[in-house]
Amino acid sequence: MHRKNVNPALLIEAENAIKRSCIKNKLLANSDAKMPSSPKGKPYRVAWELVSASDKNIRGLVTLKTQEGNGTAEEKVPYAVIQLLTSMEADLRYKKAWIILSGSGFTPFLMNYFANDLHKKIPDMREKVYVVSDAKVLRSIYFDLI
Repeated sequence: MHRKNVNPALLIEAENAIKRSCIKNKLLANSDAKMPSSPKGKPYRVAWELVSASDKNIRGLVTLKTQEGNGTAEEKVPYAVIQLLTSMEADLRYKKAWIILSGSGFTPFLMNYFANDLHKKIPDMREKVYVVSDAKVLRSIYFDLI
């Protein structure tokens, strides 16, 4: 996760959502967390690792994906889903994950597809990996690990 590439307003919204969720759902947040495994076999970083304050064996992951301009937007999100699922399979403490999208390169069509239909092509993500593509949703979301 490269915070320098993330829209500052989105980063603030994401941080606020993390703080709200930690208070409401009794979570701890570790920023720039290193995950043990990826499809490449190398560790990678996510924006936040969420940990249940009452049970350290219940965890979640939050990553940010930004795409400015045309390019590989349609490839970034499915690969991020695969990375998160790989980490979740390697470490069963991870129960849920979220991908927060930002940038003009994610067209409204792509954002809607990723948030509502990608699970049809990658069924393993159903009820495990969620795509947040709307700033309004991010302003009201509570990350919950159960």
